Amino acid sequence: MFLRSILCATAVWVPATAATAEATSEARIADEIVQLSSKTCFGITSGEIATPALSPTNSLDQSIEKVESWGLTYGFSNEIAGKLGDPGLSLVSRSTMGSKSLLEADIVFAVGGSQPGCHVILLSEPSLSVTETVSQRLVDDGWTYVTEMTATRGALERRAYIRRDREGQAYLMNLMTVVSPAPGSKMRLFTTTAKIPPHVRIPEGY
Repeated sequence: MFLRSILCATAVWVPATAATAEATSEARIADEIVQLSSKTCFGITSGEIATPALSPTNSLDQSIEKVESWGLTYGFSNEIAGKLGDPGLSLVSRSTMGSKSLLEADIVFAVGGSQPGCHVILLSEPSLSVTETVSQRLVDDGWTYVTEMTATRGALERRAYIRRDREGQAYLMNLMTVVSPAPGSKMRLFTTTAKIPPHVRIPEGY
């Protein structure tokens, strides 16, 4: 009877541990995405964080030091480049880049370049889904979810968030989830953060 109790307890405990580990893994990945998007990208876009690569006196050493201060490796490996595929590479073209491999995912950071704004890209297998967690944590961090701007077009679901700085300047963050993965790309979601120009109409109430 005692042995049977031990076996039963073990049978229940193992799946629970696996589920907890999976949840912890996804939570950590979501934390990294939000940290880079809501802290670093917002800081750069609002001017709170200086980026040497965007100034006329650009210094490669200064750029590397700055990227590494965000907990990233400067640039990315050939392996990560292969996971980006054409859609991901278009987002980071001619930008200042950093990357991080975390658990079963890779995160790529890009600011400047051919695509305006600051981007954070998640590369992973399709089984990893962190959109809801990232969305909630952005709201918790001070971003307002704009339901009127949420839509799915083609391969992408778009969720939009607005935040203002101390002077009242508005910033837009798009959380884009890849609902139909492109061949040869492991890009699952990306955020893009940019200042909203004065002439752009913002939905009432934001």
